[in-house]
Amino acid sequence: MAEKACHAFASTTRFGLTQALGLPPNVALNRKCENNVTALPDEKTGVIGRVIEHDMPVIYSFDSNLPVPEMLQSLGWLAVVSWKYDGSTNNGMPPQELNQRMILLESSIEEHAWGSQLYRAYGRTGNGLKELVYYTSSQETFLQGINAALTGIPVFPINITFYADAGWEDLKRLQSDFAGKA
Repeated sequence: MAEKACHAFASTTRFGLTQALGLPPNVALNRKCENNVTALPDEKTGVIGRVIEHDMPVIYSFDSNLPVPEMLQSLGWLAVVSWKYDGSTNNGMPPQELNQRMILLESSIEEHAWGSQLYRAYGRTGNGLKELVYYTSSQETFLQGINAALTGIPVFPINITFYADAGWEDLKRLQSDFAGKA
């Protein structure tokens, strides 16, 4: 059941979740957490967490700290890049070949020269859905940047949804859901 969640946490200074644990980076909504948690104590800011959603594991990666106040004030739009896939096999996780394409998408977005116009909020993978979630200064800036970042790469089957979130409530809620669990 979705209400029963077991979380395994590891910290990372960079979100190399796939390389570090052999799992893809991602995030989800409607999170429920229990106190059955383990942690790697040496790292400080990155969190990798696992919840069970509809009997399937979902992996999240995010920074446990908020950025500097100037960035909080300038990035008031939440951009959610969603990639639905067949999660009926591999315990709800994407198969290796598909996961490699997802890694290419994420790295292409994050390696683009965004300046101070983009902040990675979190990533979510599992139960047939990959989400990459960013804070950005405007919808137009994000769309121009992602189009530039993905130029020359075969098309990805993604949807992008924007939400006004000047208070960074989505990321704060995720951080709160996992706070004190490690």
